[in-house]
Amino acid sequence: MKIFVDFDDTLFDKSCGFVQAYKEIFMQSGVEEKNFFDTLHFVGESYTPQKHIMRIVREQPSVCADHILQNITQFLLQSKKFVFSDVVRSLKKFDCGDLVILSYGENDFQMQKIINSGLMQYVSDVIITRGDKSREVEVYMQNDPDHDIAVIDDSVNHLANIKKRFCTAVTIHKLKNNEKCAVQTCDHHIQHFAEVCDILKKW
Repeated sequence: MKIFVDFDDTLFDKSCGFVQAYKEIFMQSGVEEKNFFDTLHFVGESYTPQKHIMRIVREQPSVCADHILQNITQFLLQSKKFVFSDVVRSLKKFDCGDLVILSYGENDFQMQKIINSGLMQYVSDVIITRGDKSREVEVYMQNDPDHDIAVIDDSVNHLANIKKRFCTAVTIHKLKNNEKCAVQTCDHHIQHFAEVCDILKKW
C-alpha cells in the first residue's frame, strides 16, 4: 500500500504551535499582532514570507523586512519541535518506501519546514503542490495504477477529491485540536496520528 500523508496539521502542528511561535518573530521586530494576522492569508494565494512581509511593510513602513527574513531562516531550523509527539514512533512502524508526504503550499517555504522537521528519513518521497492533490496522486501512481492507496489529511475537501478519483482509496481525516467529526465523507476520522497504525495494519 502507498500511503500519502499531509504535512501541516497532520504531521506538524502548524495551526497552534508553529503559527504562534512564528508570530513572535514578527512582533519582536515591531509588527503589530493585528497586522500580522490581517496580512497572513489571502484567498487563493499560497503563503510565502516575502509576500506576507511586503503587505506588513505597507501598513507599517518602519518595520525592517530583512531583519524578519533573517530571523525566519533561523526559526525554520527549529521545525522539528513542532512535529506532533506521536508522529515519529508511528512512522517507524511503516516501511519508508510506502510513505509519501503530500503537502499543499509554496514549494520553498514548505520544503524548509519539511526538511528541518527531521521526517524526510521516514518517507520515500515528498510532493508539494499548489493544485489538486488527487491529480498529484494520479500522476504519481501512473506506473502502478493497481496499487492500494491511503491518504491522511486534515482537509476533508482534499480527501473528497481523492475519493472521487480513487474510489477504493482509504481516506483518513486528521481532526484538528478539539475539532468534532461533522462530516461522514471520509472512511476514518482520527484525533491522533498514532491511530493510523491500527487502521492500516490489516493492509
